[in-house]
Amino acid sequence: MKIYTFIIQIFAIAILSWLIGLVAPWWSFVIIAFLSGIIAYRHGTYSFWAGLLGVGIYYLTISSISSRGDRFAFVNQIGEVLSTGMEKPISGIFLLWIGTIIFGILGGLFALSGSLIISNEPSNKIGSGRAKTKVKGLKLDLKRFQ
Repeated sequence: MKIYTFIIQIFAIAILSWLIGLVAPWWSFVIIAFLSGIIAYRHGTYSFWAGLLGVGIYYLTISSISSRGDRFAFVNQIGEVLSTGMEKPISGIFLLWIGTIIFGILGGLFALSGSLIISNEPSNKIGSGRAKTKVKGLKLDLKRFQ
């Protein structure tokens, strides 16, 4: 895999998530991550990291731009409310990073799901039709217990 296709996938997820976020609900970024996993079919690891980084860049950029207008006062107030009873209040910047990590993992999982849906790799899992039927080890004679 070429590195530039990986980078293009990351920025495509970030830009398309922003564009769809203008007209669709806030959770619509997962649809973009899922579709990118299907369209730009890569190994599952690359799809996960592309989704994580793409959605992480999108969320961190959007939340930083929207919070910069009030000098992060709103997120700092949320941090104070969440840290009621603690000695030191939680920083608003820390909350933005926690949100970025959570949203990034969510985007990564959806991109991974998209790439695994079209994966043609055989599996030995139950229900795949390729499960092993022989049992090694202890053999149980069920006729004795009837």
